[in-house]
Amino acid sequence: GTARTMGMGGAFGALGADQSAISINPAGIGVYRSSDFSFSLSVNNNFSSSNYLNHTGSDFSNKLKISNIGYVYNHLWDRDKGLVSMSFGIAYNRLNDFDRNIVIKNPSATSSYLDELNYYANGQGTGALSPSQFNQYYEGLAWDTYLLDTVLYGPGWYHSDFSNTHTYGQQMIRNIQIRGGIGEYDFSFGLNVSNKLFFGATIGVQNLSYEETVTHTETDVNGNIPNFQSFTFNQYLKVYGTGYNFKTGIIYRPIDLLRLGLAVHSPTFYNNLTSDFHTDMYANYDIPIANNSYNAFESAAVITDNNTFVTPWKLIGSLGLKFKQFGLLSMDIERLDYSTMQLSGDESAYQNDSVKAGYKSVTNLRFGAEGKLGRFAIRAGLGLYPSPVKGSTSINTKTYSAGLGYTGKSFYCDLAYVLLQYNSSHTLYQYVEAEGSNGLPTWSYAPQVADIKNYVNRFVATIGFRF
Repeated sequence: GTARTMGMGGAFGALGADQSAISINPAGIGVYRSSDFSFSLSVNNNFSSSNYLNHTGSDFSNKLKISNIGYVYNHLWDRDKGLVSMSFGIAYNRLNDFDRNIVIKNPSATSSYLDELNYYANGQGTGALSPSQFNQYYEGLAWDTYLLDTVLYGPGWYHSDFSNTHTYGQQMIRNIQIRGGIGEYDFSFGLNVSNKLFFGATIGVQNLSYEETVTHTETDVNGNIPNFQSFTFNQYLKVYGTGYNFKTGIIYRPIDLLRLGLAVHSPTFYNNLTSDFHTDMYANYDIPIANNSYNAFESAAVITDNNTFVTPWKLIGSLGLKFKQFGLLSMDIERLDYSTMQLSGDESAYQNDSVKAGYKSVTNLRFGAEGKLGRFAIRAGLGLYPSPVKGSTSINTKTYSAGLGYTGKSFYCDLAYVLLQYNSSHTLYQYVEAEGSNGLPTWSYAPQVADIKNYVNRFVATIGFRF
């Protein structure tokens, strides 16, 4: 949103008269006493650092985005009692950025992603399946590119080049590139009653775009694995769609010092959420394979799914203290239940059961402060967002923000900096292979998990005009 709201940690539900505050509490549009136009740009720097088996990797991305653009028309009657004013507004606010690059490294691996593919090719360790039974997006690609074969054990078991001597030591790198975000177009209406009560309602239209490319490469840099040189597995996912929601809210100002806000956000209904998914695999060898070639490539067909997705309800309570010309303090308390998310479509029953079992309600907190000196302002904010995963009591995401502002007679400009920190994890694969007592392969469940620390540095600038 705007630099003013972001500089105060997003704690703007009881304050209003700001373009992105309307996305928090629509009653904020009723606080306007003049028409308004604002435009905001943000520069987002996303940095990720991974730790996998005490091996570190890092990467970053930089993007310039439109953070907010909006217009509010205000009609003011010449009275202080009854209906004082009404406002109409249309605004775009960028709600979420998914952009990030993640690198996970292991210079000398002791297992392989092929271990897991071989596990599934061998019927989860019970014996060889027919290639027609393979998942063609995973172990099927390994079979088609000769990364899995039956030469070593005969037709009863599959093996990889690592199975020959169970020699590893290859370099392993996984790159994860994510792009996209969520933007919302808000169409809002608000009323000011006696400068005490402010009402508002918003229809929101959200555009969601998410693209993820996972590239997993293993390379025998030291020439330890017989016949094998390298392979690269790519997985592509693209999700996009449009959602609709409704928000309503109220702000009450019993005295000049105090402002109380309450807002309700309906679920966002994505009626046609489309996902495209496919994979491919490329392999290189030290010896010629089919057609005397030293490499092989196979690609799986694109799967397209269409789903309906429903997000949780959201309830926001807000408190604001305005100290005349000296500044203000604000707080938002946000409650939502992630276990109520619903998905329709293929395998949706399994997904919905997993969500109910794994997610919970959370209470998010946002705090903001603004000090004023004449036409200048200095701001600070804090956001605390607990983990929505059941069994976790940690604060999963924290935001720290600061900002500056200048307000003229009809012109204003604001700057803000936001630091967002959160931790995540990524599982490369879950099954590793070893040689059993009878010489045949055996597998153990040993998830290969990388811990990831994510940092987002966001710089926002807003210019606005009131008239």
